[in-house]
Amino acid sequence: MIDAKHRPEDTTKSDKVEQNDSIFDTTQSSDPSSHVLSTNKPKMTITDTDIVSTSILFFAAGYETTATILSFLLYLLALNENCQQKLYEEVNGQTVKNETNSYDNLTKLSYLEACIAETLRLYTPVSLLGRTASEDYTIGNTGITVEKGTTIIIPIHALHHSPDYFPEPKQYRPERFLPENRDKIIPYTYLPFGAGPRNCVGMRFALMEAKAVVARMVIKYEFIRTANTKVPLQYVSKSSIPRPTDFTVGVHYRSKIG
Repeated sequence: MIDAKHRPEDTTKSDKVEQNDSIFDTTQSSDPSSHVLSTNKPKMTITDTDIVSTSILFFAAGYETTATILSFLLYLLALNENCQQKLYEEVNGQTVKNETNSYDNLTKLSYLEACIAETLRLYTPVSLLGRTASEDYTIGNTGITVEKGTTIIIPIHALHHSPDYFPEPKQYRPERFLPENRDKIIPYTYLPFGAGPRNCVGMRFALMEAKAVVARMVIKYEFIRTANTKVPLQYVSKSSIPRPTDFTVGVHYRSKIG
């Protein structure tokens, strides 16, 4: 934010793109007939108040959602021992090879990222997304025109659980999001962080938090299903994000590390 304040009018793309960002914003298509989003990017003035308020938003908005998705992930790993073992082997191999889970090393853990992506598909923190049309827009050859000022609601939960887009949608299958399978995901059917110029501004921050935490935990601890682990989960009513009434899994310390 400080850099942006002192930077001249930005006419370039983002300085740094994480190598696997496309997994969470699968809107790119090699099909020349597909729709391409464009946006006018006017020059704006960023004040100190903007910097402080945005920084607070990053931490406040990201804290509960990130903590919740981490809880869901550990719960799913406890129920899916084969996935947990595969994740452990990947993280352990990378740790032994590089002796540390640095930023660069974390970005190379494709199965870890796939586990997070599949968790976000099953338990999306935000189930609905609203967007307001800034101008009249006709949808393809349908004859349907969305008038300026109309709010469109995108049912993210329904998309993520549709068998038309994700076969066996109730099954936890991180393999859906491995690099070799990502091209099978239809654009705009997977939207854990939204899409386009107004997607979640804290996406990379949240993902890096999740990767760092899971990598450090799975290397030391094994998460297991217990007699008190609820399947399926029960939820608190009238909550803005999916909030189970109870998260119970067993934790074993791994006696051998490395």
